[in-house]
Amino acid sequence: MYMYSGHCNSRLLILRLACIILHVILMLSLLPKAPQESKENDRSAGSKTVNKMEDVLIKMIRVIANLSINEEIGPDIASNDQCVMILIKILGNGT
Repeated sequence: MYMYSGHCNSRLLILRLACIILHVILMLSLLPKAPQESKENDRSAGSKTVNKMEDVLIKMIRVIANLSINEEIGPDIASNDQCVMILIKILGNGT
C-alpha cells in the first residue's frame, strides 16, 4: 500500500509523542516517593498527592500500551531504540 507523506508524518509524530510520554514516565518514576504512613493518616493530603502521581503514571503507561497494540504504530515503537531503552529503564526502576 502506498503511504502518502501526510500518513508518514503522522506516524512519525505519534512515535515522537510516545518517546516524550516515556521520558515523562521515567522522570516521574525517578522522583522520590513519600514515606508510607500509617493507615490512620491515609486520608492526608500527602497520600492523595502520591495516589494522584500513581494515577498519572498508570494512565500514561496505558497510553503507551494502547499505541503499542496498534498494527501500524506498535512496530514503530518496538523497533525504536530510544523507546525501548526508556522502557527498560522504567522497568528497572520498578514502576
